Amino acid sequence: MLGIAYLTLCGSYSPAQSSTPAAQDATTSAPGEHIVPRIVRVGPDDPSFPIGRLTILYDGKPVKYGTYFDAPDDWLRHVSVSFQNRSAKTLIAGFLQIDFRQLGGDPLAFYFVQFGLTPEHQLYTRSGQPTSRQPGETPFSLAPGATGTISLERYYPGIRSAIETRGTLAQLTYCHIDYGAFYFDDDLRWMRGAFTRADPAKPWEYAPTPPEDFMPKP
Repeated sequence: MLGIAYLTLCGSYSPAQSSTPAAQDATTSAPGEHIVPRIVRVGPDDPSFPIGRLTILYDGKPVKYGTYFDAPDDWLRHVSVSFQNRSAKTLIAGFLQIDFRQLGGDPLAFYFVQFGLTPEHQLYTRSGQPTSRQPGETPFSLAPGATGTISLERYYPGIRSAIETRGTLAQLTYCHIDYGAFYFDDDLRWMRGAFTRADPAKPWEYAPTPPEDFMPKP
């Protein structure tokens, strides 16, 4: 549906209240754990985006943007990403893109965190051949103005596999999480700044649509 990674799974979410990011408390380590500073950077935000700034949480606590926190080698399984639906539409599916550029390699190691049910209009190949949803996809619904949280715990086996194509968990102290594609009701899609709508005659194709179709009326 939403892209291919070394392993892509469907997502889960939990509603969350908006909160002001705060510095993360120091992690309590278990004997023998490899605890080092880690950091997650996120894609830039813009008021015109229908999805708000990506906020990082570690063990459920917000991490101030651009700050390090101490964590063990399996730190990504404790990371969650929250965001607000700024649009006037219900968000029903999407994906976040994680890259591990610190580990180098060409191409870079990526992982796509998919959540929600693949929209009907996405169940086609680029040539128009029907496809089916991936096993384990679960419904997702985020109302206008609401904030949702995606936990990386469920995706950790695939994330770990992607990392290990380029290096080790101990080597990774930094990753980058960015907006992917987001699907709303009314066959709308927002992807990397492009506002589009599925073509009723060829639903696997998208046509530009005004941002006003997404955003609340002034």
